[in-house]
Amino acid sequence: GASQHDEVNYGCLFTPRGNPTSFTTYTDPVTLSGGVTKTRKYDWFSNIVSGDADCCGQGTLSYSSATQYAYATSVTNGTLTTSFAYNTYTGLMASTTDPNNKTTSYTYDVQTKRPLSVQRPDGSQIQYSYNDTQRTATVQTPIQGTNVAKQTTLYDSLGRPIKVTVTDGAGASYSIVETQYDPLGRAYKISNPHNSTAQYWTETRFDALGRPTVAIPPSGTATSNSTRYSYSGLTVTVTDPAGKQRKTENDALGRLINVFEPDVNNGNALTQLTSYAYSVLDQILTITQGVQTRTFNYDGMGRLTSAITPEGGTTSYQYNTSSHVSQRTDARGVITSYSYDTMATPGVTYTYGTDATQNNKGRMVTVTDGAGSETYSYDLLGRVTQVSKVMNGTTYATTYSYNLAGELTSITYPSGRVVLQNYDAIGRLCAIGTSGATCTTGTNHASGFAYNPAGEVAGFNYGNGIAAAFSYSADRLQLTSLAYTKSPTTLLSLTYDYSQGGGNNGQITSITDNTGTQEAGRSVTYAFDALGRLSTALTTGSSSYSQWGLSWTYDRYGNRTAQTVTAGAGVPSNSVTIDPATNRITGAPYSYDLNGNMTNDGANSVTYDAENRAVTAAGTTYVYDGNGLRVRKCAPNCTSPTSSTVYIFAGSKVIAEYDNSAAPASPTREYIYSGARLLAKMEAGATTYFHADHLSARVLTDANGSITGQLAHYPYGESWYGASVTKWQFTTYERDSESGNDFAMARFHVNRLGRFSALDLAPGSADPQSLNRYAYVTNDPTNRADPSGLVSRLSMSTDGNFDPISYAAGFSSGYGGGQCIADGYAIGCGFLAGFLASGAAVVCPYGCTTSTNTILGYVGAARLQYFWASTNGPGAYYSYSGPGALYYSVNQAAIQVGKTIDDI
Repeated sequence: GASQHDEVNYGCLFTPRGNPTSFTTYTDPVTLSGGVTKTRKYDWFSNIVSGDADCCGQGTLSYSSATQYAYATSVTNGTLTTSFAYNTYTGLMASTTDPNNKTTSYTYDVQTKRPLSVQRPDGSQIQYSYNDTQRTATVQTPIQGTNVAKQTTLYDSLGRPIKVTVTDGAGASYSIVETQYDPLGRAYKISNPHNSTAQYWTETRFDALGRPTVAIPPSGTATSNSTRYSYSGLTVTVTDPAGKQRKTENDALGRLINVFEPDVNNGNALTQLTSYAYSVLDQILTITQGVQTRTFNYDGMGRLTSAITPEGGTTSYQYNTSSHVSQRTDARGVITSYSYDTMATPGVTYTYGTDATQNNKGRMVTVTDGAGSETYSYDLLGRVTQVSKVMNGTTYATTYSYNLAGELTSITYPSGRVVLQNYDAIGRLCAIGTSGATCTTGTNHASGFAYNPAGEVAGFNYGNGIAAAFSYSADRLQLTSLAYTKSPTTLLSLTYDYSQGGGNNGQITSITDNTGTQEAGRSVTYAFDALGRLSTALTTGSSSYSQWGLSWTYDRYGNRTAQTVTAGAGVPSNSVTIDPATNRITGAPYSYDLNGNMTNDGANSVTYDAENRAVTAAGTTYVYDGNGLRVRKCAPNCTSPTSSTVYIFAGSKVIAEYDNSAAPASPTREYIYSGARLLAKMEAGATTYFHADHLSARVLTDANGSITGQLAHYPYGESWYGASVTKWQFTTYERDSESGNDFAMARFHVNRLGRFSALDLAPGSADPQSLNRYAYVTNDPTNRADPSGLVSRLSMSTDGNFDPISYAAGFSSGYGGGQCIADGYAIGCGFLAGFLASGAAVVCPYGCTTSTNTILGYVGAARLQYFWASTNGPGAYYSYSGPGALYYSVNQAAIQVGKTIDDI
């Protein structure tokens, strides 16, 4: 034994070793009441062998003599066990086996211990290789067959990445991004993606304290068309390239405490204050904005017990001993109760599998709800392969398949229609077609996709022969033009300009219509106030398209108070009075319930369920499933309807509609998508193609390429012309004929008012303009869209309406289940999966730093990146950046590296 050790009294069988065996936390730390105790047990080596876990009751860990008891060889949470094997000599992970007995294996270089391969359960491999002489590291990701995508990172002599190149298996280069460092080791210049020599760089300069002083885009200088930072103590004033300013102040702990916005009614002076206060645990306590205060209360365990907002009143929460929400009471007094199984999944609606041979152990297998039920099947990697939805005794089955990169390759609709998605050598979409089609052969609805080095779609061909072309600025990679042609006819041709205040902050300031002489009258210019809100719009006008002009006014809270006609006749206008204490419209006929839901929008009476979803409006009844999707519409009700429509979804997109009890094999309409955007509709044997601008469909054509309809909208969504051409109107929202409102998934957009009818589930961010939970896309409808009704994002902007997230390896656009977290708010994973499939990605939120980010992988020019968050936010965020740069914030609880939503 050890020298001088008392083997008699303290031998190896002596178990007390000073390890904590219980922890008690209190909901009230002053009176020490409401205590919750969690226990732990240890082995002789002080390894934890069991303990109470928040997620799963009792968790257990096992150890082995093969590893000298140094590493856990299995972890059991509830009924799910994950096991691990290690290399005896190095201690490196050799394999992991999930609860469904699917094993992932790892190999390493013998000398350097660097990873060489990851063998996945489906037999595919991710391979790593290194060239120490050239200082490169390469990651090879399988796509399908022999196709692979390679990302090679070149390092300088200090081990810093200076060039990332994406190639295919044959070595052909697709994209190069370069980084330069200043003498202090800071990355200060990053190139645009290119394929030869870097010509365009974004440069960041710093002061003596290492703080950024200016961010200079390729087309900017240190004094113009750049983002500039000035400091005074703990405050920083940021001036964007268009000259618009905002000032923020942090406390000594780095927490945001004040934001000073421009007062548009007082010369844009930075005097509009929003303040933030925190608890000793760094939890946000209050947000004060003018006369509005948002208050958040917590118990001694740090759990939110109530949230009081101007729009929604008070919502309170109760918890079980595992700190999961057991009851929620909203301002209406509506109580929602939650129960959980041993895996901490809500037990009221969902059931979970136990059969490892079906790959469903621990995964959601059925959802039973007011609309009916859903059953899910999974493949070896846990991706959904089939969703069988039962409504009114009828089963609608949709199946999915994937390639080795996890990209969706086919969807089989309930009718038996097969839609294929094919990919090029590095996993970029090349064609969408019917059964048997490839990138270049067969019957395709869209094919011939071309990309620039940044991964932006440069063009493709529709199935009816119409060619789509998109151009981007070489310096900023912004969409500069789009055109749809069928030689010699031009169906739509637009050019975009972003000049504003002597610079370019990314907001579109004009769209010129080059389609024809009369169509030139549709050209429009835009102006924005100091807060980035749309202030005016004016068209050129022609004999076929009369000129119109509109202006808008807003209060400091982001409520649109007036839409005023400045030119033209027959143009919609309105003005409303807002209660500044609640952000609600006042005066008859407008009305709200206590939870802030608009029960009369000025034209329709609306009722809501416990989840604040509209269930009746204008003599029509709506039914939702367990994923929050509207799956049925009936008039006047669904008990004895005179008309009804059943909706079948893939993710958040409707792929089939069945009117009046049509059989699954005989859909009334079917839809095909390219990523987030609607590509084609099949109805009564005819195919209609949709051709969009940066926001909405503008031209519809038939199978021969002839125009069947055209449409356009005023900036906030009211119909300008073509109101009856299609129900898929503004930003491809479904416009309900009964109400005239736009169904935005989580709620309705009242286009007449330019605002939503119910509260945003996401509570807002450090941007004061995002706090108003009725405002539509922070009042920038020209540049932003909100496909889910949850969080706004940049519009198509640069990707030609093709959603990159659907094509990123590792992401699935199919369904998932259970509960996930989006922007800190619990939401069904099925809905969130659709939310991501509809054009979302995950990004570092406001307040976190990208200076310590780590690039985890590339797919084409797309990048999956890891960010540390600020002390106020979650521990880490991931981002997907690629074609179109479509951004959403989703925290680590919802997205994990190497997993899809379906795995959570």
